Amino acid sequence: MKKKISIILIVILILMGLISGFIYWLKYQKPEKGLCAKFPKIKGEISCQEAIDLALEKYPGEIYEIDKTKLSFFFGEIIKNGKEIKDLKEVKKDVWLIGIRLKEPFEIIEQDLKKFGQDIKVSVDVKNGDLRIDEINWKPYE
Repeated sequence: MKKKISIILIVILILMGLISGFIYWLKYQKPEKGLCAKFPKIKGEISCQEAIDLALEKYPGEIYEIDKTKLSFFFGEIIKNGKEIKDLKEVKKDVWLIGIRLKEPFEIIEQDLKKFGQDIKVSVDVKNGDLRIDEINWKPYE
C-alpha cells in the first residue's frame, strides 16, 4: 500500500514539474521565434533570426511582424534648384522588413507640435545585414 502511494506521489510530482516547465516555456519563449517559422534559412543570406537580432540590437523593443520582400532604393544627384534629379538609379534589394514597437520612442518637435514614434519598420539587407529605418508611425502627444 505504501509503495502504491509513493508511486502515485512520484507520478504526480513529475506531472506537476512537466506542466510547470511547459507553462514557463510558453511564457518566456521569444515571440519572434514563431514569426521566423515560415522562413527557411538560405545559405549565403542573413537568416530571419539574425535579422531580428541585428534590428533589436540597434532598436530595442518588441517585434510585431516580419516579412522577406524586395524594396526599391533610389540613388541620384539633386540639381541645385532642388526640383530635378540627375542620374536617378533604382536598385532593388531583398530585405527583411521588420516591425518593431520601440521600448524608447523617437521624439521630434515639428511646427510647435511634439510627436513621438514608437512603431517603426526596419529593413535588413539579406546579403550584408545593412539596417535602414523605412517607416516611422508618428503620433502627436495628447
